[in-house]
Amino acid sequence: MARKTIEVGKLIAFTNNFLKAKNTTADEREAVASMLETVLFETGNYKGFRYLDTDETEGAGSRRYYFVNGPLTEDYDKESRDINIIRV
Repeated sequence: MARKTIEVGKLIAFTNNFLKAKNTTADEREAVASMLETVLFETGNYKGFRYLDTDETEGAGSRRYYFVNGPLTEDYDKESRDINIIRV
């Protein structure tokens, strides 16, 4: 099978949108965040995250926004403009 790639900036945009979506569970968000953190650490692009403001009590810690490393900003911004809903 041919190797497939995706821009890390695009992956951050997908993840940030998923983590703020209202129709996701805390377990789903933790799994997606864990996958993204693995990719970011493995590629040397981890810049940290902040917690999102939320009215939730259970699972509120899984509401996060991951920061974008400088070189990834162009791919992140391009993808962020196109996302209005979660694509599953």
